Amino acid sequence: MLWPFFSYINDREKKYREWEAPWPFFVLARGEGKTTTRFWPLFSHAHSPTLESDFYLWPIYKYNRVHSDPLDRHRTRILFFLYSDVTQKNTETGATQRRVDFWPLFTYHREFGGASRLQIAAVLEPFLPNNKSIERDYSPLWSFWRSEKNPTTGGRRQPIAVVEPVSARDAARLQKMLAPLRPLPVSIRCRRQTFAFISFPGRQGQGNSPNRGATQETDRTEGLSGGPESWQQR
Repeated sequence: MLWPFFSYINDREKKYREWEAPWPFFVLARGEGKTTTRFWPLFSHAHSPTLESDFYLWPIYKYNRVHSDPLDRHRTRILFFLYSDVTQKNTETGATQRRVDFWPLFTYHREFGGASRLQIAAVLEPFLPNNKSIERDYSPLWSFWRSEKNPTTGGRRQPIAVVEPVSARDAARLQKMLAPLRPLPVSIRCRRQTFAFISFPGRQGQGNSPNRGATQETDRTEGLSGGPESWQQR
């Protein structure tokens, strides 16, 4: 029937009939194996015993589901990668895994074991989910708040300011420029402390004096609470 403009399918094995006029703008399918009503791009609703796919004003809203024991997977998207919410459930154990991306504001994911990670500011993570290289090598360049929890080991990483102390050397200016791009390797002992502010050591000596390279370090390093004794620099 003048495919792909008009076509008719009668699948007796899967027990459904389908009309396409023309595909993919208008599709109507009825039967035990497949039910579809599509008026693209206004709306669509399609489902089978294991699959489900819906959209409204494509690509504004899109929903997909796959159910095949022990996997039950749901995904909701708005404008492709602008917002994505993926949930996977093990129907045998009841354990769930979830990942939420809202580009470029944040990314959040929780594993089956309960470990979770929240990152504020996510540039590439929504496009390349579960890419460990991006999280390890590039996320520190643009993220300014990260929190990780692991209920199995009891581990928890508190967010800290993305500032790094540098020594007063000839390249101090360059290091000060790069400091906001790398995380500060310190541990915070105070539970409620969320940020640490680091002051750069001062420098004395000018001209061609023999003591030109001498430096004077100041003890002006402070935290929001607890003072210098509440944290240690590794």
